[in-house]
Amino acid sequence: MRTPRGRSSHAEDRHARQLVLVIGSIALLFCLLATLFITRWARIGALERDLASLHREQAEAQDVQDALRLRLSLANDPETLEDLARENLGLIYRGEEKVYFVED
Repeated sequence: MRTPRGRSSHAEDRHARQLVLVIGSIALLFCLLATLFITRWARIGALERDLASLHREQAEAQDVQDALRLRLSLANDPETLEDLARENLGLIYRGEEKVYFVED
């Protein structure tokens, strides 16, 4: 059967199916790309949070390292060693007297 335009209904059906197929394929591709984009965006956000956490940990570790380096440099200082020996071990030089205070 012919339509007024000269096309048969079979050709129109075929054209409509092709159009639906193309539009469906484009919609599917769009959904796949959107899903990929959203998952990547979420992963990037998680990685940025991890990176910020690692930067904080690195800063804390650097502070500890700086304190340890300072302590190490003082450990070889004769005055520091003398102070530690007097305070922690109660050592005194010959001829010095150590006074202990007794609390009531």
